[in-house]
Amino acid sequence: MTRPTADPPRVPRSGANPHDRESAPLPMPAPDPTLWTAARRILDLLDDLPPEADRDAHAREACLRDDGTLNDALYTEVCESLAAEDASDASGFLATDAAQAAAHLLAAGGVEAVGRRVGPWEIGGLLGEGGMGAVYRAHRADGAYAQEVALKVIGRGLAPPSLLDRFRRERQILAGLSHPNVARLLDGGVSDEGQPYFAMELVDGEPITAYVARLGLDTDARLRLMRQVCDAVAYAHRRLIVHRDLKPSNVLVTEDDDGAPRAVLLDFGIAKLLDADADASRTAALLTPDYAAPEQLAGDEITTAADVYALGLLLYEVLAGQRPHADAGASPTERLRAMAALPPPPSALAGRRPSDLDAVVLKALAPEPERRYVSADALGDDIDHAVAGLPVTARRPTTAYRMGTFVRRHPLGVAVATAFVTVLIGFSALTTVQARRLADERDRAEAEAATTQAVSDFVLGLFRASNPGESRGVETTAGELLARGVERTARLDGAPEVKAEVLRTLGTVQMQLGDFEHAHAVLTDALALARQHSSPRDLVLTLNVLAALEWRRRAIAPSEALAREAIALADATPTLPDSLRLAPRIQLAIAHISREEYDRAEPLLTSGREASDRLRAGHPLQLAILNNLGMVYRGQGDLERAEAVARDVLALRRQVQGDDHPDTASALRSVGIVLEDRGQTEEAALLIREALAIQRRVLPRPHRNTIDTIKLLARFVSPAEAVLLLRDAVEQVEMLYPPDHPSIAGARRALAEAEARVQ
Repeated sequence: MTRPTADPPRVPRSGANPHDRESAPLPMPAPDPTLWTAARRILDLLDDLPPEADRDAHAREACLRDDGTLNDALYTEVCESLAAEDASDASGFLATDAAQAAAHLLAAGGVEAVGRRVGPWEIGGLLGEGGMGAVYRAHRADGAYAQEVALKVIGRGLAPPSLLDRFRRERQILAGLSHPNVARLLDGGVSDEGQPYFAMELVDGEPITAYVARLGLDTDARLRLMRQVCDAVAYAHRRLIVHRDLKPSNVLVTEDDDGAPRAVLLDFGIAKLLDADADASRTAALLTPDYAAPEQLAGDEITTAADVYALGLLLYEVLAGQRPHADAGASPTERLRAMAALPPPPSALAGRRPSDLDAVVLKALAPEPERRYVSADALGDDIDHAVAGLPVTARRPTTAYRMGTFVRRHPLGVAVATAFVTVLIGFSALTTVQARRLADERDRAEAEAATTQAVSDFVLGLFRASNPGESRGVETTAGELLARGVERTARLDGAPEVKAEVLRTLGTVQMQLGDFEHAHAVLTDALALARQHSSPRDLVLTLNVLAALEWRRRAIAPSEALAREAIALADATPTLPDSLRLAPRIQLAIAHISREEYDRAEPLLTSGREASDRLRAGHPLQLAILNNLGMVYRGQGDLERAEAVARDVLALRRQVQGDDHPDTASALRSVGIVLEDRGQTEEAALLIREALAIQRRVLPRPHRNTIDTIKLLARFVSPAEAVLLLRDAVEQVEMLYPPDHPSIAGARRALAEAEARVQ
């Protein structure tokens, strides 16, 4: 029997709804959602048992508490659900009063709601339903623009006020996820009936395991898809978000317009968002047992290491065609016992020769979190090394192993060298040179891995400190968490390179949250350390992020100087990627634009536009170049080209980053400003009003960007509305700055002028 779940909808191979999945009414009413969610997970485990298994014995074991006593309420829930299922299976329809009551309750919560409006979205059809609510196909119905989404509506009664408060605060973080391999959170809010909802990107694809099997992809093609998944997970981890439910149905593969396959993660961070205040038992109830790490099944603390384990499970199944430990028992105890030992290498199941990939997969699947890869990036790097025939960190770096990988990479070169020199001398020389090169590579990789591990440990320490169980129930805000992190960097004085990277990470997040003053102090310290101890790559990153912050603080001269220093260092370091060469050039162009030096900014941007074509489609640097080119054209008086570029940027922002994103709001402002220049004030006002609505939803209060948009919109509205807007601006400015700051005087003056017009 197929049971509805709270998981993201599964997608069939092809030719069907991109979020279709089987669903059936709940077998009984669930007045206690926590109890029902736990029971549903146990029922899923029991479904996997062979017919001859003793389901009651397995159910009893699964309902035991940590102290060995039976959870009577949970056991009763499971047994009654089993009885209801048996009745349903026998009759072919809802045959019990309990089941009918459940169907009624679920419908009352909004599942049967085709044609209903939820925020700006109108429901078109049910895609899936589960214990936490339902997922619909929906379309934008307010006339602003056309878009289809997957709309998840959370069941009414499952969202207490404390959860709604956390939902509103943390949605800002989720809205900030902008990555081509992450399904975007486009919108979110609370319906008129009090139900929280999320509007997600509607992905037309199929699970990664089904995709690679259907097309019979070779190993390299499978690994390229998995590298995309690792990149997306690493991107989220850097933003302090842990997925915690990676599995094939949450990793869909779609194909871009050019036919290139692209892996996309669904519902990234939603599970964490919905049970952010839950205890360990509730968290364990929400996971998918087949794709859970040992520490998840045991109810222990969940960190990024759990996602690394899940990536290992995905990689194993993508390569071998089946899950490791597929024959493990249904109960958590049996599963944990099976997971204590490593599974057979995937090559043995796939009928291939053993390779470094086996070592990579098994390292990711280490039962102990500390023995796994330190990050998703590290796993992705080893995947790349295995494809290229380079040494992998999952194997011991013996001389014989390193030489073997070199010979496999360069068989022709070795043969030619052997033909021209004696075997002994040629091999000796080759060994010496390559061993030195590999030793350098190894030392550099080990140093980077050590730094990454240290940074990871530091960030995870902040997570532990903010855990409700360890903080005695006191809720920690993002700002408090960052401030605590800055204080704790004093512990890293003995590791200056690590401290520099941690400070850069914390300062960047502070800048993104609009806390410019604290960010400036933190990033200034990071730069001082980076100048003495960091690699050229990390120094360029630090210089550029501080240049961006100085510009946001209206300090144009320091911003320009930092950008020029970053450009000079990047040009002197040929091994740096294109993105690190482009970013400081864009920042320098922005400084020129701020001084109205458009002729100096244009060549920086046009040359950068050519280089950005080598990046992936929709890369943030491509968007930044286009956005600033539009500003250059406007400054030069070419308003037609300025409007065309601004509208292109807005379309790309909506496509890549979604509707509820600060960058989309900025793009709306840019189009509105150009339209004002062209005399199209009515449309300009509509776009700027939409930008302000987005900023108020996703940015913290107060925020400088919101204040700037308020001032801009006040130029288009009636005097009475302008007064209301500018009062809000004054209030936010007074929250941001000290009493003698000139911005406060300017905001008060603008408000006084608006009030005079009303009188």
